[in-house]
Amino acid sequence: MAYRKIHDDFWTDPDLEDLEPEQKFFYLYLITNPRVNQIGLYEFSLRRAAFETGYSIDRVSELLKYFEKAGKVVSSEETKEILVVNFYYHNKSSSPKMKIHVESLLKEVKDTSLIQYISGMDTASYSMDTTSQEEEEEEEEKEEKEEHVSVSPSRNNRPISDLSKRDFDFSDGADEDELIDRLTFRVYKMIAQNIPETHKHMRDATISKWRDPIRLMKTSDELSLHEIFELCQFATEDDFWSTTVSSTSGMRKNLAEIQKSILKQQKINNQDLTREEMLDEVSLHGNRKVSDYKIVDVNGKKRYRYEQ
Repeated sequence: MAYRKIHDDFWTDPDLEDLEPEQKFFYLYLITNPRVNQIGLYEFSLRRAAFETGYSIDRVSELLKYFEKAGKVVSSEETKEILVVNFYYHNKSSSPKMKIHVESLLKEVKDTSLIQYISGMDTASYSMDTTSQEEEEEEEEKEEKEEHVSVSPSRNNRPISDLSKRDFDFSDGADEDELIDRLTFRVYKMIAQNIPETHKHMRDATISKWRDPIRLMKTSDELSLHEIFELCQFATEDDFWSTTVSSTSGMRKNLAEIQKSILKQQKINNQDLTREEMLDEVSLHGNRKVSDYKIVDVNGKKRYRYEQ
C-alpha cells in the first residue's frame, strides 16, 4: 500500500472550501486512489472509479468534468490519462532518489502534452523520452535484427517454449549454450508473470528474440551469467521495472538504469534515513509501510532504518 501525504490545509484551501461534500470527497479520491503516482498523472477508468467511490459512472463523469472546468484536472480522451494539476506541487521532494523516480514516471506518460500542466515542475531539469510505445517496439525490433546472433534458421524461429524447462542451475556442469538456454526460458517465465499473454512480446516470443539479448549481455556488456540472472531477477521483482520491462531486449536496452536501481536499492537497505527520506521510500515502494522502519539514534539524531 502506497503512503500519500494529505496536508492539513486541504480543508481550508480557498478553491475547495466552497465545494459540496460530494465534490470534496471525489477530489480526495483523485489524489489518494491506488493509481495515483508521484506526479499525479495516471490512467483513469470511469468504471473503476464508480466501483471504488460508489457513485454511478454518469456521476463520476460529471464530477470529473467539474474539476476539469475548474482547472484542477486535465485529461486526455485519447489515452484515458488524467493529471491532477497541483498534486506534484504539494508532494514534490528534493530527494535525488525521488527525482530519478519522477523522471521515470515522465517517460511513461502516453500523452506528453499533459506534462506542461504539472504545477510546480521545472520540466527542463528532467530528461524525458517522449517516444511512443509503438515507436519503441519498432526500435527494439530494429535493434534485434541488427544485433541478432545466429544459431540456426530453424532454431531461431521456434517458439521459446521449446527451450529446456529446467530451472537455471550452475552446478550440473552444463555447457554455456545450455546455460543460456535455461536462463532465457527462466527469464521468459519470470516476465510472463508480470504481463499478459496477449502482449506483443509474449505473443511473438521466439528463441532468437529472447536468447540473443542475454548472449549480448554476456559477450558485449561483459556480464557473467550469474550477474545476468541476478539482474533479471531484480527487474522482474522490482515495483517499477516489473511493469516496464516486457522482454530480454527491453531489459538490455535499460541495462544501465536497472544496474543503477540495484545499486540504489543496496544503498537504501543499508542506510539510516531522515523522516522525509523514509516517507519518500514508502511512497516509492508500494509494499512498504512506515511501521517497517525502526527508529534509531545516529549521533543524537533520530533516523529510520528499514527492517526486511
